[in-house]
Amino acid sequence: MSTQDNLEKILRSMHVLIAKGEPAGQSRDRVIVSKQELLGLLKDLNICVYNIMDEYEMTQQSHDEAERKSRRKGEKIVKDAGKMAEDVYAASVMYTNEALNHIQRIIQNASDSMDEVFAQMKNELEERKDTVRENQLELEGQLHDLADTKKYLQIIEERNKELEKERQKLREKLDKVNSNMTQKAKKPKRAHKAEEFKIGDSVRVLSMNLKGTVSTLPNARGDLYVQMGILRSLVNIKDLVLIDEDASPAAKKYGGTSSGKIKMSKAASVSTEINLIGMTVDEAIAHLDKYLDDAYVAHLPSVRIVHGKGTGALRNAVQAHLKNQRYVKSYRMGEPSEGGAGVTIAAFDV
Repeated sequence: MSTQDNLEKILRSMHVLIAKGEPAGQSRDRVIVSKQELLGLLKDLNICVYNIMDEYEMTQQSHDEAERKSRRKGEKIVKDAGKMAEDVYAASVMYTNEALNHIQRIIQNASDSMDEVFAQMKNELEERKDTVRENQLELEGQLHDLADTKKYLQIIEERNKELEKERQKLREKLDKVNSNMTQKAKKPKRAHKAEEFKIGDSVRVLSMNLKGTVSTLPNARGDLYVQMGILRSLVNIKDLVLIDEDASPAAKKYGGTSSGKIKMSKAASVSTEINLIGMTVDEAIAHLDKYLDDAYVAHLPSVRIVHGKGTGALRNAVQAHLKNQRYVKSYRMGEPSEGGAGVTIAAFDV
């Protein structure tokens, strides 16, 4: 593995470690990570940086060695040219124009050879400088992505806290309604039999005075699951009334559609996949949050989230958001046949 590949691997590991970190108390800009893992990654990063410096030093040494070799080669060319000139002088009694031209050509050839050697050495040095500059720019880009990821994680954490406060208010309101209505619950006009309930039927939970939709058939004890908005509760059929029985004569006459069937129709239209490519992190998280709620209410077992590969910032933000959703049982990177690193598969706790 090259030094560049090793550097990318270490930075990815640091991304993952920070993304998995738990919030540190009430602080919004701190997370709890494993000290041993972080020190290990920092040690690896330090070694990698020293390796890059060693490679640069070796490149500089190679340049110096090439310069020394070219200088020795140039001196040898000049020496050979001088020797050849002396041979011509010794063999000539008179300085004819032809002899002088021959000497001039020898000197010119020696000069051209030296220019060629230095030009080649200059080109090699420029190429090496460009390579080092590209590596520096790529490293700066990766560090910038790391800073952006931290910023996105803070935004997600703040949004999750706001959503949790809203959910807590809803729970408190439901608990209050449940407490008030338990004593006021009316008995059904007649006891329903288990076979009267079908998935999708619209019912009223007497103890809560809430409308809902039957999502499972009754078990041997007469218990079944009722979906009431984002709340899914196990209720006995003795605590249920089919809303069709309470419908007005006009509604029965014209065959009005029950709210439960409307909800089932909406649930059936929820796609098992969402595409976030091209969105900013804020836009993507807003779309993803609503989509996850719809998919969970629709009782989808799992969904496919397409975020693309890119720098990995959107993927990290999506997976950090999934980690903080209580109804998400697990998530994983897609298999090659599912889209690989450009896709995350999330499974619900249904």
